[in-house]
Amino acid sequence: QEEDAQPLTEPIIQPVRLKKFSHEVQDLPTTVYDLEFMTDLMDSTELIRNVAFVGHLHHGKTAFIDCIVEQTHPELKTKEGKAFRFTDILYTEQERGVSIKSTPITVVMQDLKSKSYLMNIMDTPGHVNFSDEVTAAIRLCDGI
Repeated sequence: QEEDAQPLTEPIIQPVRLKKFSHEVQDLPTTVYDLEFMTDLMDSTELIRNVAFVGHLHHGKTAFIDCIVEQTHPELKTKEGKAFRFTDILYTEQERGVSIKSTPITVVMQDLKSKSYLMNIMDTPGHVNFSDEVTAAIRLCDGI
């Protein structure tokens, strides 16, 4: 062969294509509290609560966290007939409707006396095959 069989427009080594596995929020959504107030709460450890939501498969852990997100983020609303699932960021989690990874979320919440606390909440998977994610989340938290 005196000529190349491959055209010049086609590269010899194909470029690496990056696959996207998760959906990420680019801009921070608006909240009912000031973000500066939230960062100030991070300085006082006595006002920080680390909590893991642990339970069986399809018992409403992610749905409960979605209720918290709807209360603290008025701009985010559920679509008609579709679950919100704010903490399910992987595409496979969204397609299957099952949490696979433990996902943290930080919100400011008040108690009955209007005292504000910084809540670091871990949404954990409920399937028994992902118990390692649950174990890691429990190690980080103060309570279950």
